[in-house]
Amino acid sequence: MARKPRPELLELSVTGLGPNERWLARVRVPLDEEWAAEAEVIDQNGQPVIASLAFVPIDKVPLGGLTARTARPPFGPIYAAARVLVRKEGVDDLTGTVARWGYVARKPLKRQPGRRRRPDVDYARVAAAYVTACARGSRKPVQEVADSMGEGRDYIRDMLAEARRRELLTSPPPGRPGGRLTAKAEALLAQ
Repeated sequence: MARKPRPELLELSVTGLGPNERWLARVRVPLDEEWAAEAEVIDQNGQPVIASLAFVPIDKVPLGGLTARTARPPFGPIYAAARVLVRKEGVDDLTGTVARWGYVARKPLKRQPGRRRRPDVDYARVAAAYVTACARGSRKPVQEVADSMGEGRDYIRDMLAEARRRELLTSPPPGRPGGRLTAKAEALLAQ
C-alpha cells in the first residue's frame, strides 16, 4: 500500500512590518491517495483565510478524473497544515517574523511614563523589525520600522541604540545600516 503524502509548504512570503504585516502561505494538503489540494492561505485581520484553492493529482490524473466527493475537502485540515508548516518554517527565522504568524498578538509599543525601565523584549522586537527591514533591502530601515510601529523616527533610532547597548543587536560598520540579532535577543523573542 502506497504511503499517503504529507502536507507540505510550497511558498511563504511576508510583506510589511508590525501591524502592516501581510502573509501568504501556499500549502499542498493530500485529500486521498490520488488528489491533493493546493491552497493559498493569507492572514486577513489576524485570521487565516483561504484565498485560492486548486485540486492537483498526486501522481497522474486518475481514471474518471476529479470526483465531487474529493472536490469537497474539509477546510479545517488545510488551515491546520498551514499553521503547522508556517510555524515549522519559522524555527530558523532569526527575526522571529515568520513564527509570529497567527500566534502572537501584534501589540504596539507602550510609552513608559517617568523613569521606569522598558523591558528588554520591547527592544528585541524593534531590533527584529529593523533587521528584517535591512534584510529586505530597505533604503530607510529606521523610517520603515517607525512607520510600521506608529512611532517617530527619532524614537525608534534611540530604541535601536539602546538595543545595541543592551547587547540585543550587533553594531554594523560605522555609517552603515544593519546588524544582527544576538542570542540574547533571539531567546527573548522565542518566549
